[in-house]
Amino acid sequence: MNLLIITQRLDKNDENLGSFYYWFEEFAKRFEKVAVIASSVGEENLPGNVSIYSLGKEKGYGKTRRIFNFFLIFSRNYFKSDIVFFHMIPEFVIAALPFFLFSRKKLALWYAHKSVTWKLRLAEKLVDHIFASSESGFLLPSKKVVFTGQAINTEMFYPTSRIESKKLRFLYIGRIAPVKNIARAVEALGMLEKSSWSREWSFSIVGGPLLKEDYKYHDFLKDLVFYIYFVWRSL
Repeated sequence: MNLLIITQRLDKNDENLGSFYYWFEEFAKRFEKVAVIASSVGEENLPGNVSIYSLGKEKGYGKTRRIFNFFLIFSRNYFKSDIVFFHMIPEFVIAALPFFLFSRKKLALWYAHKSVTWKLRLAEKLVDHIFASSESGFLLPSKKVVFTGQAINTEMFYPTSRIESKKLRFLYIGRIAPVKNIARAVEALGMLEKSSWSREWSFSIVGGPLLKEDYKYHDFLKDLVFYIYFVWRSL
């Protein structure tokens, strides 16, 4: 069987979507051929039965050109596929609607986000199956949804021996975005530092921005940390 995947970015080193990279490797083991269409492509080393197509975002192509590339590349691969798997973006499902009218394939969507938009509602009607990490990650009622968990690669991420330390360690891992409300944790720890608390501690933020507003939030966090720990604390 042949699988067609539509995703935002294919890059094993991407701070946010790199965790999806090993899915491609696993799909390649289970399908005869896998075609991946991504808005942008970075570093990869996938098996020979995986074909990779970029819409050109990493090359600076504008939205109009990327849309044209999508229809061109999708048309070449859709009719060769048995299953089409859309990763996260309902807009891709809607854009592919004209092809569904000519030839119906098995369609699946992975979606893990609390927002319920009209695009998601329409995409839910078009696909056969929906996969989500948890109930909080898919709030639209649907008989098509299957909750799978986070699909973490446990061969890469696994517990190590505990390191005993008097230092109290706080850790955030994930996308740097306003919806994550990381600033609240920074402010709370700033209040802790200004109090009579004497225990040594550290706070690590592991991740990166993805959307335009995320980059603004990333800059805001850096300014906030500077203000709290170098200005406000000394007042």
